[in-house]
Amino acid sequence: MSFRLPGALRALVVVAALVAALVGCSPDTAPPLPADATAAYQKLTAGDGKNFLDSISSYEWQDDGTAAATALAWIASDAAASDPDAAARAGHAAHAIATYLSDHESMLVGGAPNIGQRNPALVRGYAAALAPFQGAMLGYPAGVRGFDPLATNGRYSAVRNVFAAIDTDTQAGTDFTRAAYDKVAEYLHQYAAAVTSPGAPASTGLAASAYLSGVVEGGAEAAKNNDVLRRTVVESRDLAAYTVAAQMHPSPGIISSEFFDREGLKAPNHVPERDLQSYSDQLRQFLNQNVTVGQAFVDYYQQYQSALSGG
Repeated sequence: MSFRLPGALRALVVVAALVAALVGCSPDTAPPLPADATAAYQKLTAGDGKNFLDSISSYEWQDDGTAAATALAWIASDAAASDPDAAARAGHAAHAIATYLSDHESMLVGGAPNIGQRNPALVRGYAAALAPFQGAMLGYPAGVRGFDPLATNGRYSAVRNVFAAIDTDTQAGTDFTRAAYDKVAEYLHQYAAAVTSPGAPASTGLAASAYLSGVVEGGAEAAKNNDVLRRTVVESRDLAAYTVAAQMHPSPGIISSEFFDREGLKAPNHVPERDLQSYSDQLRQFLNQNVTVGQAFVDYYQQYQSALSGG
């Protein structure tokens, strides 16, 4: 006596079998993890790299993805390697992860559970692997190798998607955002040094800080996670304006004396909230004395908004 499943049920069985084949394991079997960095590099950059990342991202690890994250830990350390080949391999591997997170943002972020809820330790591993390459994602690759930009032709959605996937876990998102804000500070100091040093070459640091700050906030918005570290566009712009203005060593005048202390110009976080609008306006008036700098800060707002929305 033969037995045939109803058509709809047969279709579900076929789909389940296909998914299991794609990820290389059954839903109840943990995906095999690479034994070392060489094996991990080959897994990530070979033709089946997407399937490997699918398998470790979709499987619900009993250790929350700790072992899978450990298999990727070499990427962050090798990103700063003095050996250019090792650094380039780290960049290639990180690019594979970033591309996967970006291309599958709707599933990883919008799924129930999302990737951060399913495997928080793995998401923290992804964040650690990608942190050295945040600038490279936007086309500012100083200090790293092997990572082609994700943002191209004025489109920033791919980078924003990476931040959104990381932000599904609050710890990963906050750590990743802190790394981004450290990079923002670095860009701002580069720009300020160029502005205040006669004959120094023009710096892209202000634009880089705007784009990176924008994708950080855009990722948090897309992930709908209000618990990660965040800055509004006004907070980001005021911090940028303060960083540049402070390097110009202003004295009370255009900027009111109430915004100075014994150390000099106050940082935004030392200004009472009720006075922030006046502080912000006066900073911009001071910077507008230099036409080039003033225009750069007009552009800053547009650059931030473009990155926030994805361009």
